Amino acid sequence: MGKKGKKGKKKGSEDLSVKMTEEEIFVAQKATLETLEKTREITRREADSALVEERKLRQKVEEMQADLSTEQKQTFAVVADSARSYKADQEGLIFQINSLETTLVDLREERDTLRHELLELQADKQDQEAELDDQIQVLKKRCDDIAAEFVDMLQTILKLMRERMGQVFTGESQEALSKTEYVEKFAELQAKTMGGIGGKMNLQLGTPGAATAPTKILNESAQP
Repeated sequence: MGKKGKKGKKKGSEDLSVKMTEEEIFVAQKATLETLEKTREITRREADSALVEERKLRQKVEEMQADLSTEQKQTFAVVADSARSYKADQEGLIFQINSLETTLVDLREERDTLRHELLELQADKQDQEAELDDQIQVLKKRCDDIAAEFVDMLQTILKLMRERMGQVFTGESQEALSKTEYVEKFAELQAKTMGGIGGKMNLQLGTPGAATAPTKILNESAQP
């Protein structure tokens, strides 16, 4: 039964092909050609559109690659600058640290030197003070000796003058002799002189009685 059906189809197709005229075939082929041309035109347009899109995409990709390359270069430049700056800062800090350490060592050495010099100056000052104390004691002793010698000399001079004056003024009493103008002026002059010398000795030696001792001796010598 199937085979019979196939035979029937072949007969029908043969009948159609036989029945189509040349004009109908031409028209059919022409329609097919127009359809193919339209399909080709659509395909060409689609291909052109795809080509344009591809060019746009390729241009965009190239732009993105150029931007990426620029960003990479900028990033590398920034990283290189940062590395150089970090290295320079590190070297500068290391130099400062070394300089500060050197300065610290120098200051410590200077401090030790100054401390040693200060101790030497203190020792020298103590030695000088001791030497000055010794000199002051020597000068005090010499002043005391000179004052004593001066007092002895004054006593001798006054004694001699009293004796000489007693020989000259034999007609007067001892009380009148002690009150004569000459003796008073001489005693006053000697008191002023001894007062100035005794004041200087008092300031230098610190002995309150050094200024009044010669005057006291004069007064005692002037009395009978």
